[in-house]
Amino acid sequence: MILNYFVGDGDVLTSGRADHVGADIRGFMKFPVAGTYTIAMQSNDGVDLKIGGKRIVL
Repeated sequence: MILNYFVGDGDVLTSGRADHVGADIRGFMKFPVAGTYTIAMQSNDGVDLKIGGKRIVL
């Protein structure tokens, strides 16, 4: 599963704006097999990641 958004020119996601945008993205991730996975995030304003209600990154 990949949610790619790279900063640059143009609108942020589907906001219609290039700046001053916040996003609340919720959903499910399906992993093909049990194991250990790496989830990478990049932000210039902060990230709050929760998996199964447990805060992973703040």
